[in-house]
Amino acid sequence: MVSAGLIVLALISTSLFSSAMSVAKQDGVRASDEHISIEAGEEIGRVLSALKTVLNKVIDEYERQRLAEGELPAATDQRPAAAPSARPAWVEAPPRRDGDAYRMSITVGPYTTRLECDAKLPEALQSALDQYVETCLGPKAVGRVRLPPDYLRKQLVKQQWEETIQASFGPMKQLHVLLQFDQKTKNRIEDEWNSAIVAGRLWYTGTGVAAALVILCVAFGYLKMGELKIR
Repeated sequence: MVSAGLIVLALISTSLFSSAMSVAKQDGVRASDEHISIEAGEEIGRVLSALKTVLNKVIDEYERQRLAEGELPAATDQRPAAAPSARPAWVEAPPRRDGDAYRMSITVGPYTTRLECDAKLPEALQSALDQYVETCLGPKAVGRVRLPPDYLRKQLVKQQWEETIQASFGPMKQLHVLLQFDQKTKNRIEDEWNSAIVAGRLWYTGTGVAAALVILCVAFGYLKMGELKIR
């Protein structure tokens, strides 16, 4: 294939060169030397351009043949791999106050995929809420304050950072999340806690009233039975 390409290249070169020489002889020997040199130069330029095109095609065909025969390695992306993002300072940092806000970080995982981490995030957010509630309101309030998962995600989550760790059975994903409890969130938690207290009192009051009614009904029944016996 390469030899045929070289033969074609030689034939085209000969033909075009002959055409260039003929320009110098056209219009008779009386044509000016300046006109002849211009025409010849233009023709030579076309010859060189054609030669370059044919040569590039021959080289491309030659490299394709070598690649197909395994003599050349396949082209690979030589761009350097993107460096992993630096580990944020807040990852696994202890909880702290920042002005009126309270910040803490949580870690979800490790799991096989990021999707699994995202699926477990609502549970981790509720657990973080319980920790904050215990800090602000004491152990008695733990488990009694519940906020919607969407609210927790939108209101608490400030930053996320995905980390890949190497385990004995392969790479695993961890999701680090920075949470911030601001004054707005604290007020919402206190409102929920107050509602829980009221609901608890109402439940105990209702239970007591129900028990009293049961006792009255039983006593009334005994009285009726006593009256019947007297009669």
